[in-house]
Amino acid sequence: MFMRGLHVYGLDGGLPEWVSLRHETPKFRELSHSNLTPCLKIISDPDPYCFTPEGRLVRWNHQTHEAPRSDGDFFTVFEKELVTIRTLKERAKIELASKK
Repeated sequence: MFMRGLHVYGLDGGLPEWVSLRHETPKFRELSHSNLTPCLKIISDPDPYCFTPEGRLVRWNHQTHEAPRSDGDFFTVFEKELVTIRTLKERAKIELASKK
């Protein structure tokens, strides 16, 4: 099994650095050589969702260094990723119960 969850980046001054836009955006831009702003990251996945300067939601691909447009807005993508996490959690529970 593997851990899967979401990080939503924010601006609050009390956030840990790993979810702080003020901390992570410059790091991400330097590594990606892009002007994207990370907004949502799936734990165990190196490719975050980001906003373009125009406000479009894209998904950065660390292998191709491209950022194709995402299907839907932030909240649609967030909900889709939550459903995926719930589905994986339920599947893991079923698999675990079948091994007992």
